[in-house]
Amino acid sequence: MKLRIYSDLHITDEKDELYEPFLESMRSFGRSGNHIVLAGDIFDMLWGDKPEFYYSRFQRFFECLSLLAAKAVKIDYIEGNHDFLLKKTLPPHPNIHHSESEVILSLSGKRFFIAHGDLIDQSDIGYLLLRRFWRCAPMRLLGTVVPGKFIQWVGETSSSLSQARKKSYGQDLSGRVAPEKLVTVRQIFHDYAQKRFQDGFDFVVMGHCHDLDGWNTVFNDRPCQYINMGYPRVHGQILEWSANNPIIKRIPLAR
Repeated sequence: MKLRIYSDLHITDEKDELYEPFLESMRSFGRSGNHIVLAGDIFDMLWGDKPEFYYSRFQRFFECLSLLAAKAVKIDYIEGNHDFLLKKTLPPHPNIHHSESEVILSLSGKRFFIAHGDLIDQSDIGYLLLRRFWRCAPMRLLGTVVPGKFIQWVGETSSSLSQARKKSYGQDLSGRVAPEKLVTVRQIFHDYAQKRFQDGFDFVVMGHCHDLDGWNTVFNDRPCQYINMGYPRVHGQILEWSANNPIIKRIPLAR
C-alpha cells in the first residue's frame, strides 16, 4: 500500500493550471488499499453549506473522489484555512472521511500525524479568533441560507485580504517564505513536531506555512521524520510514502 499527501495547492477554479495535474495525480493512485490525505488549502476559496453550488464548480473533483473510494482507496480531507465547511459537499462514502484539524493514521506499524498546520502557532491570537468566528454556529447557519455566489465573493475578498497577513508567516506575495522569517517559522513547526514524536508518532506532516522543509531525527531509538509540504504552486511537489520505504519522499505533482 501507498500513502499520498496533497496540500496548499490553492486551486481557484477548474481553469487553474494545477487542477488537471492534481486530478490526474489522484486518478493514477486508484489502487485498492492506497490512502490519500488532502491536508487543507486544496482550494483557495471559502466553502459553505451549499453542496450543490460547490459540486457544480468542481464536479470532476468530487466524481474523482467517488471513483477512488469505490476502488477501495481511503481518503481523508483535512480542512485548511481557505477550504473549510465542506463536509456536506464530500461524497457520502465510508472510505471518505472529513476532519477539521488533523488525522492520525497507523500504516504498516508506523504512526502518522498529519495536519494542515494553521493551529500550530498558538501565539497568533488574531487568526485563532478569526478561525473560530468563521466556524461558529451562527456563521454555519448563515452559510445555509445565503446564495453560493455571495459566499464565493466573501471568500475571494477574504483571500485577498489575507495577502497582507502572509507576512506573519514570512511569506511574500508569491506565497514563498521570506528568508529572514525562516528561522522563526521553522522553529515553531519543529518544536511542535518534536512534541508529536514524544507522543509516539513516527511521521509528522504539515503544510500551511509554504516552507519546503523537513528533517529526520531519532527519538528513543526510533527514527522519526518531520516534513512540510512547501508550496506546490512554486515547488511542484507532493508527498508519498510506501511500506517499502523508510521515509516520506517528495514526488512531482505532474509526471
